[in-house]
Amino acid sequence: MKILLTGVLRYESGKTSFALELLNSFKEMGIDIYPYKPIGGHSGWYQYTTIINSIKLGKLVGEDAYHYAEAINCIECIEQISPLDFLLIPHDIKFYQDRVRNYIDLVDDVFKQIILVRLTTIINNNFQTVHYLVKDNCKYILESMENVLKDLINSIKYVIEIDVNELTSLILSPELYYMLDNILAYHESRHELVLIESFNDVALPIPSAINSSYVIVIAPGRVLLYDGNNFRVAVKIVSDVFRPLALSTSSILRLMKQPILSLPIPPKQAIYSGVSKTANDVASYIINHIK
Repeated sequence: MKILLTGVLRYESGKTSFALELLNSFKEMGIDIYPYKPIGGHSGWYQYTTIINSIKLGKLVGEDAYHYAEAINCIECIEQISPLDFLLIPHDIKFYQDRVRNYIDLVDDVFKQIILVRLTTIINNNFQTVHYLVKDNCKYILESMENVLKDLINSIKYVIEIDVNELTSLILSPELYYMLDNILAYHESRHELVLIESFNDVALPIPSAINSSYVIVIAPGRVLLYDGNNFRVAVKIVSDVFRPLALSTSSILRLMKQPILSLPIPPKQAIYSGVSKTANDVASYIINHIK
């Protein structure tokens, strides 16, 4: 069984924070649950700890994947939890002093900020990892981060250089999403429940996530629980063809029926600060209605 969790907003919906609560709620109820974030992205500037952790472990590690790995007491599982990970570093404004508008526009241009990529694949139940350095984007990064990026690359030891066009081809490749689906199938075969966290406000991160039994939508202060059939119908109304990262949660929500549950989420001082009643209520409902 699998559950898909996605957010309404592109940033700061609160997906991972609630997912960690839900993960622990299910564990406390005796359910064998595994977290899966097929696609992850993190900023080396705003989430600098991710670079420190990555240097320590000798591989690119996202903040969300690290929290999930801690939650299941398996730091070595990070690559299996989040097989595709991007490190973003903002451009230095010194390159745009005479065209600040261009600099501002770059804030929403993820492709131009991706510096490093980790891709973990599965072959015959064996996981293999490769790192890619997007050389085109490195020349614009923050001057204060040049040395730490070198330290990170040195800790990884083997990195393949690619250009932006190759990066685009990789991200849009159907084979990539087939591989991410295969890793999900691997986890499903070994665990009662897989909790899939989507990327930003993407409604469907990988094709097989469309077959989730339930879909949880997170907005600031509220969680919405939907039946998986409801979600599938809405997605197919929008498109019968899977387009990587193209469908937003907001575009799907307007076509869906009323949620099964609509519950408030209390504010938090940290990404994980105990299990809320809301997480317990959602987990209890799902357990009591397992299909």
